[in-house]
Amino acid sequence: MKPRFRRADEPPETQHDADLLGLDLSAAPVAVIVGTPRSGRTSLLRFAAAAAVRCGARVLALCPRGGELATAVAAAAGTVVTGTTGPADVLAEALRALPAGSLVAVDDAELLRDGELARVLVALVRQARDKGWAVLVAGETAQLASGLSGWVADARRNRQGLLLSPLTVVDGEAVGTRLTRSMLAPKVHPGRGLLVAPGSEPVTVQVPLV
Repeated sequence: MKPRFRRADEPPETQHDADLLGLDLSAAPVAVIVGTPRSGRTSLLRFAAAAAVRCGARVLALCPRGGELATAVAAAAGTVVTGTTGPADVLAEALRALPAGSLVAVDDAELLRDGELARVLVALVRQARDKGWAVLVAGETAQLASGLSGWVADARRNRQGLLLSPLTVVDGEAVGTRLTRSMLAPKVHPGRGLLVAPGSEPVTVQVPLV
């Protein structure tokens, strides 16, 4: 599965299909999406979920606060799990029902770093490759860039994802990359960010807002 985004450094008249970029989650199946509030994290997950549905893939959305992603996935006949405290067996059962090729989208991941659901999320991240799932983990930059253990740290080890409107050079730690000051955003621009893939330099992209 390859969520795709447009380069943001090219004029609109040159942005044809050949200019689409994406994360290849077939080899490293987990990507981290970070940004400040209103940077476009949930919109990106909605975009990815809609693309997965168009390709005939199953989608499971984990939305602690509910919201737009939960509504969109439910409307597309996907599976939605809400709340932060469990029960963990509800999430575990939902994951067991997912076939290979499914997308799992986790929104507001900072709310799930600890607690009853965390042990299930450890299994999600560690088993994604064997299960054939693609996993997108989205949350606030400062929360997801820190910590040396737990399921969020496991997700970061894939060293790929999207930094939405990065404001400090340490933001790159969320996806295991080094940023220079020239890569930083002067202000929050919804959907604008740096696409980071293993072994590649960050590329500025614009995520279609849905």
